[in-house]
Amino acid sequence: YHKVLELQPRDAAALLAAAEIHLQLGELDQARTIALSLVGSAAQEARGQYVLGHIALKQQKPEDAVIAFARATRLDAKQGAAWAGLAEGYLALKDERKARDALAAAAALPDAPASVFRQLADLLRERIRAGQQLPSTLHISQEYGIGRNTVRKALDVLVGDGLIVVRNGYGPVVLEQAEGGEVETVRLYR
Repeated sequence: YHKVLELQPRDAAALLAAAEIHLQLGELDQARTIALSLVGSAAQEARGQYVLGHIALKQQKPEDAVIAFARATRLDAKQGAAWAGLAEGYLALKDERKARDALAAAAALPDAPASVFRQLADLLRERIRAGQQLPSTLHISQEYGIGRNTVRKALDVLVGDGLIVVRNGYGPVVLEQAEGGEVETVRLYR
């Protein structure tokens, strides 16, 4: 990205790449400076606000993160990563309802990032207790205001984590784990 910036110092894609690299390296001041320079189109400003939101999360300032991510989603409502970041900010503020609303908005996008389904799975994970029934996909979809396919994708994450299995005719099955982490029994629920 340095070469592109030398040739075209206002190239938005190169500036965004530079900001995200600085963010990943923990160089928050450099990332912030670049993010604030991303002005012009709404999409560029949205990406800048997205970077500022992540900086705020890294600095453990969830209120600032929510403000930045909310601005990003207002500027570009199709930016799934910003919706996912907004949900992360709300979760840090312990506002699960608003987090679910943000995740529902992200999941409704055709190119929803995988992090959305991971976050939904994490919300569902809190409800999982060995030997207890997991709600049906229909119930979860109604409760969270998301489609059943989105619920299935979140459940797929939990399947991959080894917490549940999905059996046709029974729905999500919670696995009981022994102390060593091995599956002891499987209880089937309708």
